[in-house]
Amino acid sequence: MLSHGGLAWNADSLIETWRFTDSDILLHYLPFYHVHGMFISLNCSLFTHSCVIYRSVASSERSSTVMMGVPTYYSGSAPLSLPLWQEFRRRTGSAILERYGMTETAVITSNVYEEEDRVPGSVGKILRGGYWRNPEKTRTEFTSDGFFITGDIGRIDDKGYLWILGRGKDLIISGGLNIYPKEVEDTIDSLPYIQESAVIGVPHVDFGEAVVAICVPRTPTDREKAELEIFNELRSKLANYKLPKKAVFIDSLPRNSMGKK
Repeated sequence: MLSHGGLAWNADSLIETWRFTDSDILLHYLPFYHVHGMFISLNCSLFTHSCVIYRSVASSERSSTVMMGVPTYYSGSAPLSLPLWQEFRRRTGSAILERYGMTETAVITSNVYEEEDRVPGSVGKILRGGYWRNPEKTRTEFTSDGFFITGDIGRIDDKGYLWILGRGKDLIISGGLNIYPKEVEDTIDSLPYIQESAVIGVPHVDFGEAVVAICVPRTPTDREKAELEIFNELRSKLANYKLPKKAVFIDSLPRNSMGKK
C-alpha cells in the first residue's frame, strides 16, 4: 500500500535525481499494471508539467528526451550487466540511469546523473506502509520497527553505497558455502562469446546444491568456443566453490511478462 505522500516524495526525488524539466518529452511504453508505468513514469511528467507520448510501436514522428523500458527495450525490472551498460555508453555517449525498487516501495535507490557519482546503489529513503486490508501479510513482510523486507541480499561498503547481490530465495548453498548467482552470472556475461546467462542451484548428493550455468552464446561459432573454453576462463575469475559444475547452452532464456529471466 503506497501512501500519497510516499508517491509524491518519490516523484520529487526522481525529478531532482534524473533532472526532469517541463521541456522533457517522455516516450511511454510501460504497462499501467506495473508500478513504474502507473506511478513513476507518469508522476515525474505530471509533477514537471512535461509531455507524455504513448506509442504501441516505435515511431520517428516526434522526438523524445526520456524513455523508460523493460530489458526487451533497454533496461528495467532486472539488473543490467556492466558490459552492456559500458557498451551502450561507448556507442551513444549517454549513460542508462538505473533504479532499484519494487511494487511495495516504488523506487528506493538510483544511480545519479553526475558521472563522478554514478555508482550503483546510491541510498534513498525507505517508503513504508503495508498491504491493503491484509494485516497478516503486512506483519510477515515488515519488521517490527516498520521496515519492508525486500527479499534481496546486499551489503553496504565503506563509502556508504548499497550493493545488491541478488534475491535471497536464489541463494545457492553448496557444501555449506553461500553462492550468489548474480556474481557468477556477471562473470559469465563478461566473457566475449556469451550474450547472457542464468545461474541456478540443483540438488547434489554430496554438496546439497551444485551450481549450474545456463548460457546463451552470441553466435553458433561462439557456442563451440564456449563449450571448449568457458570452464578454463572461469577458473581464473571465480573461487573454486563458485564454479559451475555444469554449463548448458541454449538459444535464449525464457522470460516473464515483465522481461525478467
